[in-house]
Amino acid sequence: MTGLLEWQRALQAHILDGGMTVSGLLATDTDQTTGLDIYVEAYRNRLLEALTSLYPGLQALAGDTVLLRFIAEHPPRVANLRWYGGALAEWLRSRKPPCPAVWPAMAELEWALAMVYEAGDVALAHRGDLAGLPAIDWPRLVLRPVPGWRLLRLPADLVARRHLLLDGLAAGDLIPAGPVVAERDGVLPFWVIWRQGLVVQQCVLGTEEAVLAQALQDGESLARLCERLACLHPAREVPARLLGWIELWLGQAWLGAIELPPHPA
Repeated sequence: MTGLLEWQRALQAHILDGGMTVSGLLATDTDQTTGLDIYVEAYRNRLLEALTSLYPGLQALAGDTVLLRFIAEHPPRVANLRWYGGALAEWLRSRKPPCPAVWPAMAELEWALAMVYEAGDVALAHRGDLAGLPAIDWPRLVLRPVPGWRLLRLPADLVARRHLLLDGLAAGDLIPAGPVVAERDGVLPFWVIWRQGLVVQQCVLGTEEAVLAQALQDGESLARLCERLACLHPAREVPARLLGWIELWLGQAWLGAIELPPHPA
């Protein structure tokens, strides 16, 4: 048993970093290095397949070479390949010399799409959940987004470009090497990605909804949401505007728990 365990560890070490002695691991007449390379390539190809399934847009833009470099520098530390690759966007941003800005943006988008789809189901909030609460408690209410909800800053045209890439158009005709898109004032817009049933949705937010979505993400109370709206509209319009947004979010399946924190001591 000890011998078998040592062989297994030696094979694993060779596959992962290629730095271990491998003589005698194969009980065949095949050249040892050539035979073991079959396992090494199978391992890398499986990881590449996993990343390509998560990041098809990025793979269309950057090719396999970038993904293989990531695999070499970031071997899996998770038991399920479904969760492998979450560090790819940050890794791309840290590259020297810098890679095209669209690469990490695409990686961030595609990881969010995957995680939103995989997020657990929870009971959705409904209009009646709010209607049954005393009006005096409303200012303290906190609306919690469902687990499958993400707020991101992404280029305005990124989702459309991804669709074009996945439709088979040539990446070189679509994505310039420089800035992804000329955003207004150089500021990337906010996007929300969420799952409605089994369908992953995404939409770019206007200024007002982006302000409120950040407040939702930060767990702010309805009173704080009203304060944020009061910076954009006359005070008399704030309650109706906030109710309108809440109705929309309920209809889009954004909201899960509605929490009423205790009064501060």
